[in-house]
Amino acid sequence: MARHTSPTKSSASLSGTPKPFGRAKSPSRRNSGSSSRFRNPSTRSLPNMRSTTVGHPTSTLWTPALDRHIAIFDCPPDLAAGDRGFASAANEDPAITRGVRRVILPRGWRNTPARRAHERQRWFRRGQRWRVGCEGRISVIKRRRGLRRCRYHGADGTARWVGLGVIANNLVSTATVVNARATA
Repeated sequence: MARHTSPTKSSASLSGTPKPFGRAKSPSRRNSGSSSRFRNPSTRSLPNMRSTTVGHPTSTLWTPALDRHIAIFDCPPDLAAGDRGFASAANEDPAITRGVRRVILPRGWRNTPARRAHERQRWFRRGQRWRVGCEGRISVIKRRRGLRRCRYHGADGTARWVGLGVIANNLVSTATVVNARATA
């Protein structure tokens, strides 16, 4: 096993060649560029929709997610939230035309005074906190259910891995609630 030393240390100067700080990851260990997104429109804190995409999907995922929600629940969501990557008029306008009452897409640094006042409204800030809570739940799912590293290959394998992780999380969460009710 190679030592992680600085090239200025005396051991590196004895051999004449500097030793690297760390080893590079092999190509099989690198991130493939796919990402998993969970959506949770229900109030029961169980992710019930998920998608796996390749690359950065901010421009192509917003409108189909709204359409899928409307198809499943026969009504638009009351609140639709996203991070700054989704913030654009191309994403905000379709949400409003589909009947979403509160669209929470924070814009970047340079906002007009009207936009700044819009983003400082109470419902907007509460929606941002709700979205951050969802991000925290996704982080917990990744950590506790082993979703940091996919054991399958390809896009289908990644989708299978994420789906199994969501099912495992939902089963454990349901069992925890049932056990808490049984002991109470």
